[in-house]
Amino acid sequence: MKKIWCMLLMICSVCAFSACSDDDDKQKDIAGGDKECPVTEIKVPDSAETGETVTITGKGFVTTAKLTLQNENKENLELDATFTTTEGTFTIPVNFEAGKYKVVLTQAGEKWVIGSIEIIVLKRELRVKQIVTNNGSSVVTYNFAYDKENRITSITQVYDHAPEEPMKFDIAYETDRINITGFDVFSYDLEDGRVINMNIPEDEEEVYDYAWNYDENGYLTDGGYYEFPYLYEGKNLTAMDDYAMPFKYENPDLKNNLYLVDPVVIMQDLFTMILAGDYFDMLPHLLGICGNRSENLPTQIPDWDGDYHTLTYTYDSEHKDYISEVKAEYMYYDEITIQTLKIIYE
Repeated sequence: MKKIWCMLLMICSVCAFSACSDDDDKQKDIAGGDKECPVTEIKVPDSAETGETVTITGKGFVTTAKLTLQNENKENLELDATFTTTEGTFTIPVNFEAGKYKVVLTQAGEKWVIGSIEIIVLKRELRVKQIVTNNGSSVVTYNFAYDKENRITSITQVYDHAPEEPMKFDIAYETDRINITGFDVFSYDLEDGRVINMNIPEDEEEVYDYAWNYDENGYLTDGGYYEFPYLYEGKNLTAMDDYAMPFKYENPDLKNNLYLVDPVVIMQDLFTMILAGDYFDMLPHLLGICGNRSENLPTQIPDWDGDYHTLTYTYDSEHKDYISEVKAEYMYYDEITIQTLKIIYE
């Protein structure tokens, strides 16, 4: 009986020693010294997602401390951390790779491994961060903001000649309605995810309605504030004016963006000035609520003299199916004019 108790005592002692060793390893001086970590009662979360803000608690941090994450290849990835005496806070960059990392604290010139954390990479929906149009004489920038459901919550339109006077449109969602406030107040009625009517209040008693119409295949045919006709060749938008020279589509392999904004409509505005600052009709296209879009991207566009010019496209380095820039170059009054449309994703 005495032998059994002795063996149990030995097993408990080994387990206790192992537990202490594991805890000591977490706060070991990585230089190999015997110095004890000055921070006690450290708690590191087991895991975190990219883009998430992480808080590590403890007693004895200094405000000048630093944190790095060390991957399996012992590469140190420095974090932009802020400290109080009881916690350190940082955000996991969205471009971090998934995996388990050691958390390394640098304080008073010394380094300690204070724990480990598993980084989980979230799959992010592709979003448009900014659109910049340049017609050779003026630059218009559209800045986008989103909520956690990846819905656009605001679009800010900035002209280069008046950057101090941005036009910000705040966007709120109801069932089958989108309300716009900020620079102006109006709303869009939706059906099957498409705008079918625009409501612009004239005063407290009167509201003007503007219908948007579609064909049996879901393509926008006419409507909006200026009641533009939308003209097509097959599944491709060629013009937004009965008298305009049409865009040319000569490459069936040149596909339009699969979703997000429709660059073809923005090109119509950029190269023909058809909308000319008409935000009532532009916003639905930026919000993606105008039904089916052109299947392809145009290859040539007309200038004011009726001459056609070839468009060149650059694609986003991370998202190969999405264009990042469209460029048209031509002579205007014996000078080279370059018009560009840039789309920046996040």
